[in-house]
Amino acid sequence: MVPVSPNGGSEKQILRIPEVVYPVKNESGFSPNAYSSSSDASKKAPRKKRPGRARRSPNDYDTDYTTGGESGEELDDEDDLESEYPPITSDQQRQDYKREFDTDLQEYKRLQTELEDVSKALAQLDTELDEHPEGSQSYKAVADEYNRLKDIKASSDYMNKRRHCKHLKGKLNHIKLMVGDYDRSK
Repeated sequence: MVPVSPNGGSEKQILRIPEVVYPVKNESGFSPNAYSSSSDASKKAPRKKRPGRARRSPNDYDTDYTTGGESGEELDDEDDLESEYPPITSDQQRQDYKREFDTDLQEYKRLQTELEDVSKALAQLDTELDEHPEGSQSYKAVADEYNRLKDIKASSDYMNKRRHCKHLKGKLNHIKLMVGDYDRSK
């Protein structure tokens, strides 16, 4: 979280997710821009955790799973990568692959950070919900923010970024393999 204030103080804390700023809470513990919208019946507060249940850390979840449909797409991606990036045959081709690898690595890291920021903010709000009495104004404010981030995570833009990040990861691994094979063959 980054303290923000015109005079350099820490009047309120905000969580930065690229291109949009989402206030989490100010010094009184409330999200200044979040409020309960009881007229919006489609938004439900997340269920309260049962007392005594052991909390899992965010690192305990395996979120990189695939379904049968995605597996078929991955095979197509691998074939595309093999035809687009065949084995390296010259030092110049190695330099070209390395240059593209470096560019894509920066994009991958940026995207990965952006996606992780949303997930971490969601996990933080989930924990915060446990600290407020259900039905209270503070609980509703945190629940509204939680639901807003859930909507972002379910958006097509977020899903596209996730898919692109996964594609970049595969591409980076393939290029790394091609460079390694070339280096070993010299």
